Amino acid sequence: MIRHRFGRRALLAAAGSSVALPWLEAFAQKTGGVTTPQRLFIIVTPNGYLRDRWLPPQGSVSTSLDAVGPTMQPVDIYRGHLTIVDGLENRAASAASSIQGPAAERSMATLLTGTALAPGATAGTPSGGSVSLDQLVAQVGGMPALVLGAGTNGVSPALATPSYTGAAMAAQPVTDLTDTVARLFAAGGSAPRNEALVRQRLAKASLDATVKNLRFLQTRVGTDDARRLDQHTDSVRELAARITARSPVCTAPAAGPTPDPRHLFEAGRTAMDLAVAAFACDRARVATLVYEGADGNAIIGGVARGHHDLAVAAATDAGARTSLAAIETMFMGELAYLLNALGTRAEGARSLLDNTLVLWCSDVSSTSPVSWKNMPCLLAGRAGGALQPGRLLRGTSSWNQLLTSVAVMFGAGKQVGDPVFGSGPLPGL
Repeated sequence: MIRHRFGRRALLAAAGSSVALPWLEAFAQKTGGVTTPQRLFIIVTPNGYLRDRWLPPQGSVSTSLDAVGPTMQPVDIYRGHLTIVDGLENRAASAASSIQGPAAERSMATLLTGTALAPGATAGTPSGGSVSLDQLVAQVGGMPALVLGAGTNGVSPALATPSYTGAAMAAQPVTDLTDTVARLFAAGGSAPRNEALVRQRLAKASLDATVKNLRFLQTRVGTDDARRLDQHTDSVRELAARITARSPVCTAPAAGPTPDPRHLFEAGRTAMDLAVAAFACDRARVATLVYEGADGNAIIGGVARGHHDLAVAAATDAGARTSLAAIETMFMGELAYLLNALGTRAEGARSLLDNTLVLWCSDVSSTSPVSWKNMPCLLAGRAGGALQPGRLLRGTSSWNQLLTSVAVMFGAGKQVGDPVFGSGPLPGL
């Protein structure tokens, strides 16, 4: 057999990799870029939060988030992924002179719509006045939004959901997830549409072909060139392994019975697991999870009194305040569970958390008295690069401006809700 001696360029060209390898190496170090889908996960808990417990300590005036409040200690490990916004008012709910209806219904119906109640709304009926933020963002991705509930069984739509597909068209939270799992992860269903995953598979296929070409060339060249090709083959295989290792894993959540709705956090984690799996497999890009519903009075963490009862009593009862603070810390522990689930899912060189925006909030800022000023607002993640986290934003702004900012990040429009209650995006976000 005649053996030839080739230069490096000729060898790589013959292997079909002289152009592909630099691009593939760069690909292995980056995410799918703008093709990686953004995800939005909204979490709503009831009864407000003790503002002095969830905000950073008094005296922290830095715009960088260098500390978190006592309630938020469970998510302190993710501080670099967090953005705290203080000073927001849900004016669509607080403008009582222009809105009729019980406070709890106004709270939930205006939270993600930013509009007055639908005309003719009566107590206990769906009353949102327009399409909600989660539904708007879902339209951009072309996939239905997941609306999930933990402890919302039997709660009327006006209290159980902030999600509306249109005026007076409530999207009731799903609590029994069996059918939802079957629909999203049906055997033989459509393949994931995550373009970043597709590109990873194409890159891997290209590298596998390159290895075959290099092995073939080794039988046609001299000893020195064969050794050089062998070293190059090892490099290609290493690169292929790195790409494969970072490929998103698309698996359905573990099958099992729907948790007892009385076990609030177990039900919440089951819903979170479903949403994270749907995000990773690109079966959904938007999810809203509601705990309890407005005025929720669940018994949580062995505390003897209900959540809403404690929130009402906390203004004058030190013991109730202590118990309420403990419950709020438990909720932050559940948020930490979600952030960990997103943060440990790889997407290229990034994580699923990097490509997601988590909006954690409550339907009110306080329950006694009922108020919509200084609404608790915590953002986590980078929304695919649209948000720079690790910051604390203070000021007096409208909740609608926050909703609008999120919509702009996801290409879902330039105004959410009635501009009378706040127009344009949130300054500085």
